[in-house]
Amino acid sequence: MKEAQLQALAARQHGLAHEKQLAVLGLSRSARQHLLTSGRWQRRGKHVYQLVGAPETEAQELMFAVLDLGLDATLSHHTAIARWGVPGFALFPAHTMGDRARGRTAIHRPHVHQPRLLLPEHVLVLDGIRTTSPTRTLFDLAGVLHPGRLERALDTALASGLTTIPLLRKMLKQLARKGRPGIRIMRELLAARPLGYRPPESGLESRFQRLARQAGIWTFERQVDVGDEYDWIGRVDFIERSKRVIVEVQSARFHGSLSDEMRDAKRRALLRAAGWTLIEVKEHDLWHNPEKVIQQLRGVFW
Repeated sequence: MKEAQLQALAARQHGLAHEKQLAVLGLSRSARQHLLTSGRWQRRGKHVYQLVGAPETEAQELMFAVLDLGLDATLSHHTAIARWGVPGFALFPAHTMGDRARGRTAIHRPHVHQPRLLLPEHVLVLDGIRTTSPTRTLFDLAGVLHPGRLERALDTALASGLTTIPLLRKMLKQLARKGRPGIRIMRELLAARPLGYRPPESGLESRFQRLARQAGIWTFERQVDVGDEYDWIGRVDFIERSKRVIVEVQSARFHGSLSDEMRDAKRRALLRAAGWTLIEVKEHDLWHNPEKVIQQLRGVFW
């Protein structure tokens, strides 16, 4: 029976087990030593056992980083957000969160984070490995990332359904305290994102939003359906209602063909007839001539 439980544990944990887990299964110190002398298991660090022959994978390395630190440890920060699928972050070197004093392996020394508060609901089990939730991970990253990179990660997590504005606001209340790194920027980012906020769906839209803010315009709404008194005209990229301004970001991928141009021309005519000022921003200018975009906006708004 114990052998079956041991094999099941190893299967869940990528071939690894902590000595405390073995003790819970009823294996005494001598029984654990027998696992080693039998050649079926081997030591992996001071407190971790590895099943001989288990595949050596990235997941196993991450599992070891957590178990070697302790059963209450978790993957966090850059490693956690990479595991949740947000691009631009690497799994390694592994970032973990737990009691630094328990770490017995050199890989932990620069990348162990000690939390002031880590509630059970802040940790999820992803592919058998304890990992901070997407919501908690964003708050941890807020203390170490450039604000622009943090904002992109936040919007990506929202667009991917990894978190929600209500969950982020709840986490803000739990973690907010004077002096906690990253709380100020997270408070500002959430203040700019109401409950109905729609994160950018593309890099072009994110880029435009940053340039609009550089131009001093913070009131654009994204992906809004617009119509006239007769019918729906279409969904536009950005709208500023008080100035009755619409911005369309022209991607070469989606607006390059003759049929695209004909359709776009008809829609532009309808929008102008409905009283909207239309600004068309080209993809090339967003990336290679940002000052032109800023001047386009200032020419209409100021």
